[in-house]
Amino acid sequence: MHVCNPPGRQRAGVGTGNCENKGNHMTITDRNAAADAPAKKEMDPKTRTMIAGGALLVCLLIGGGIVYWLLFASSPKRRVVQVDPQAQAAAPRGTPMIRTQPQRRDVPGVQKVDNEWIVRSATGEMRLNEKAAGAGDPTFRFPDGLKLPPEQVSLLAGRFRVLHDDAMAQEWKVTPQQIEKLRALQIGGSGMNPAQPQRDELWKLWKQFDGASAGQAKTDARTKLIDKLDEVSKSLFEPARQQYTAKLEEIKKILTPEQVQMITKR
Repeated sequence: MHVCNPPGRQRAGVGTGNCENKGNHMTITDRNAAADAPAKKEMDPKTRTMIAGGALLVCLLIGGGIVYWLLFASSPKRRVVQVDPQAQAAAPRGTPMIRTQPQRRDVPGVQKVDNEWIVRSATGEMRLNEKAAGAGDPTFRFPDGLKLPPEQVSLLAGRFRVLHDDAMAQEWKVTPQQIEKLRALQIGGSGMNPAQPQRDELWKLWKQFDGASAGQAKTDARTKLIDKLDEVSKSLFEPARQQYTAKLEEIKKILTPEQVQMITKR
């Protein structure tokens, strides 16, 4: 311990320091304090390596558990069904195993879907409810449409948008007067509209098919009905295309060339 004594005084065992810095704080240091404090123990490299290895092993175990759960544990449980062979009825020998498939709707034929009958040929289609009572009940259409050029299809779609979408009509700058003229055009339906004699003939053939017994009589009645439907649809196809083409020309006359370009170039 170092003490600055005042002048004229000196104790035994105590050294006299320099008192020129009179008025400064006095610092007293205990030389035994460092010896009494316990030394801090540092972790040796071997211990650190063991701890790091243990942490890595825990991470691997957790990751492996997650992968196992995703691949195996979360999958549906396998069920085992035991079948008694003696309780199963064996099929007679020589009986072929036949798996029936539903008839496709896009091929010629006659089929019933729910409560509606569908008669289809290569070019035409007739639909009628099972409770149909006369030649005026069936509806007709061309299964593949009229195969109009893309420009005409765009004009048809554009007319529909103008009549049902005010925002689109404003974008194409269609005036209210133009909208009224477009609405007055009678465009719609499938385009296949048989004349009354054709309807009567098809209805007659349908009744013959519906009342025919199974076997060759049923097959012959089906063939006659489909062939007649194909004949009628072929005779109506080109007139229907010409009718739609004339209506589309009227649409082009109502609209301006700029509007037609905006509609067909979308």
